[in-house]
Amino acid sequence: QRRVFRSADSGTTWKEVTPPEAIGGDYYSGSIVFLGENEAWLLVSKPEQTSVLFHTSDAGTSWSRNDLPFAGGQMSFSRPEGAEDANGVILADLGVGAGSQWVAVYASSDSGKTWTQTFTHTPGEGDSSLPAGGIKSSMTYDGANELWITGSMPIDNFLYLYHSTDLGKTWSPQTCEIQKIAESVMYETYKPFWVTPDEGFLPIRVFFGSTAMKTVFCQTIDHGASWQFLSILDENNIYHFFDSTQGWVGNANRLLRTTDGGHTWEDLSAALPTGESLVSLDFGTSEIGVLVTNPSNFENINENRLYLSIDSGKSWSLLPTSVLP
Repeated sequence: QRRVFRSADSGTTWKEVTPPEAIGGDYYSGSIVFLGENEAWLLVSKPEQTSVLFHTSDAGTSWSRNDLPFAGGQMSFSRPEGAEDANGVILADLGVGAGSQWVAVYASSDSGKTWTQTFTHTPGEGDSSLPAGGIKSSMTYDGANELWITGSMPIDNFLYLYHSTDLGKTWSPQTCEIQKIAESVMYETYKPFWVTPDEGFLPIRVFFGSTAMKTVFCQTIDHGASWQFLSILDENNIYHFFDSTQGWVGNANRLLRTTDGGHTWEDLSAALPTGESLVSLDFGTSEIGVLVTNPSNFENINENRLYLSIDSGKSWSLLPTSVLP
């Protein structure tokens, strides 16, 4: 189950702020969105295709509860400039089977108090503009009317990338003219990283041969209306872009940095903590970032450690973190 912790001192100490009603019970999964330093939404799913949405605007001191009559899933919120309420979207998971995943889309314009269904699959019935086939690994929302869904389907040379301009009512497939890697490859698209409202990077995992894999990056400069090939790297599964020029990619024991928008990459792996595996990374400025590692090769997730960099990832210092009672 998802637990929520908050730090007010740059990650030195952490206090659990999980809503008490979300602990235990029959909840089996959750997703969370943070918006600013005090606001968050926690969505937890229940077995009977319903869910509960918790919302805080005081950094987790108190939470409101909203029982939703639809399944949980991926969630996104964004507040338009000057608006009192936030816009939100939930991609509800209706189930998987035989290489397909059925979903529904719900939208809110009042910070999650009320929801309207804008799209749904009906399991067992005909396909729609967003195919039931394939696994939908991520949803991206621009805060207004546009959505992108990425994922994978076991079909050669097929890029799973769908775009909606009307909050999910209709969908269209998108492409990126990827440089030829092999005659037959399979793609898995990951969540785009947006660095401005118009500029973003799309990571794509490429499978070719029996075990070989690569990572491809495509880029948009027109708010995701089109995507252009950028570069090919060895396999990476951790990505973070700070702006249109600076970004970091890596895997369990490797970290690379670009300062020219992904055209070339500098290897920073030698600076990583020895014997520990990368879990995630995030940069709040072009120089200051945090890195989560696991020293037991993921055998014990409670052993995760937090590191700080103040030089764009060229060196890392262990933060003496603790959890407050």
